[in-house]
Amino acid sequence: MDMQSGYWQMAVEPSDRLKTAFGVSHRVQQYAWNVMPFGLTNAPASFSRLMNVVLGKLCWKTCLVYLDDLLVWSRTVEEHLERLQTVFRRLRAANIKLKPKKCAFLLKSVTFLGHVVSADGIATSPEKIAEIRDWPTPRNVKEVRSFLGLCGYYRQFIADFSRIAEPMLRRTRNDCPWSWDEECQAAFEALKERLQGSEVMAFPNFAEDAGEFVLDTDGSTKEGIGAVLSQVQKDGSEKVIAYGSRTLSREERNYCTTRVELLAVVFFVQKFRYYLMGREFLVRTDHSSLKWLHSLRDVEGQLARWLELLAPYRYRIEHRPGVKHQHADALSRKPRRRHQGSESCPGCAQEQIGVNALGLQKWTSEEIRESQKIDSDIRQAMELLAHGDGEITEEHLRRISPTARRIVERRRDLEVSDSEVLLCHTASRRQPQVVLPRNMLRAVLEEAHGGRSGGHVGIFKTKEKVRQSFWRPGLGREVEEHVKACLDCTKAKAGKKPIAPMEPIPSSSPFDIVMTDVIGPLPRSKKGNFYILTVQDAFSKWPDAYAIRNQKAATIARVLFERWIANHGCPRGTSLRPRKEL
Repeated sequence: MDMQSGYWQMAVEPSDRLKTAFGVSHRVQQYAWNVMPFGLTNAPASFSRLMNVVLGKLCWKTCLVYLDDLLVWSRTVEEHLERLQTVFRRLRAANIKLKPKKCAFLLKSVTFLGHVVSADGIATSPEKIAEIRDWPTPRNVKEVRSFLGLCGYYRQFIADFSRIAEPMLRRTRNDCPWSWDEECQAAFEALKERLQGSEVMAFPNFAEDAGEFVLDTDGSTKEGIGAVLSQVQKDGSEKVIAYGSRTLSREERNYCTTRVELLAVVFFVQKFRYYLMGREFLVRTDHSSLKWLHSLRDVEGQLARWLELLAPYRYRIEHRPGVKHQHADALSRKPRRRHQGSESCPGCAQEQIGVNALGLQKWTSEEIRESQKIDSDIRQAMELLAHGDGEITEEHLRRISPTARRIVERRRDLEVSDSEVLLCHTASRRQPQVVLPRNMLRAVLEEAHGGRSGGHVGIFKTKEKVRQSFWRPGLGREVEEHVKACLDCTKAKAGKKPIAPMEPIPSSSPFDIVMTDVIGPLPRSKKGNFYILTVQDAFSKWPDAYAIRNQKAATIARVLFERWIANHGCPRGTSLRPRKEL
């Protein structure tokens, strides 16, 4: 749906109408607008704010609105009519009129903001693609930027966009003289060709029984990184949700191959976090070292920081040979130059890059084995298991401790590794877990919760971290008690009050609404000040800060008047966080 001259449906404040005055050359009279004219600087922002106020919570749930374009969607005809009626009531209450010739109802496919939206997914608009197809060869930097800007709007439909556009991107840099060579022309034609053959992007399905998301990543030390996000359908096929790619910075081009491949995983997991957060997904790569992403120990520096970024996600790593990895939106489709760039660097062992997402594997097999030998519960369980499964009776179980009894009950899941470490297989884990001895429990919990990669996360996340590597009867209860007793967490959480949900502060012009707050008390300054009064304009975000002795209402009012209002004028209103002193 489209509005009937949308801007003209907004009245101008009577006191501001003279500001819109204009004259005609052959007449003496001047005219002023009673409604908002097209072309004013703040007209788009004001009209967008009006539509958001009129539609309120219907936006993103029932409809989408961009300026004067309104889109209502539904699954059935009955639902569609109900939603249309709700939207019409809102528009009628605000006295907003639609243009019938530009409205279309009960469509199965619609063009909105340059995209064709249908039940199959989202595709590019044929009109826009025709415009790109007929685009003349750029003659200067400005025309290159215009072309890349239009193509960039559809970059999610173009596999390998960053690599293809890189020669043209170089020409837009200030340190690169203008020239248009065969490489640029090839990139220009390739982008137009890719857009003309772009496929339909499927909608993501977040239902509980929906197929898992698959993230294919790839990277090249010379060209860039990229990914394809897809989702497994009910018939077992995979449909593309989005493409992603970017070039490497000057510093990133010095990374080894393994580090670049890992950068691709970290970057695109973050980029597509809205799809991947809160559910298990599969990461596929053609770099075999990344298979060990959960087993590298003693991680430091950059790898440790990347590890922390991946910690909140639940994912599996799968290696896929490069021949089968051709569709990944990175640079595997271009032949790799194995002799270029270093293949490894300190900290990136090829056998096990495995950035351990927990940072827990800091104990050797010998240390774990010896700790298990001196643990009375594990020792009792092992001695009883030595009799054989068929010879264990209830009498035997009554003679051992409750913890040892629970270990014996899991005897079908236990195994002893080649290094003589007792392991336990759990159905929800791909790798066996170490049976955690009591004398290692405190160190493991401290490392998981407050160690280098711990971050003092909550009970649930700490449990997940520990259980990726260890198992022990009652381990969940031990984690809960440890986290609740953490002194640092207690200090950080003390005194917290419920916080109201964030609400937008409507502001139509600079210095119309100001937001203020008081920081402190702080150490006494040389001039005897203990607090900082912060003032920020809600529209332009211009900030100022003033030192004050106290946070009394009279002090704040005086500083606002003498320092802010004297410089910027009196605002229409102020947003000040409630404080008992005021």
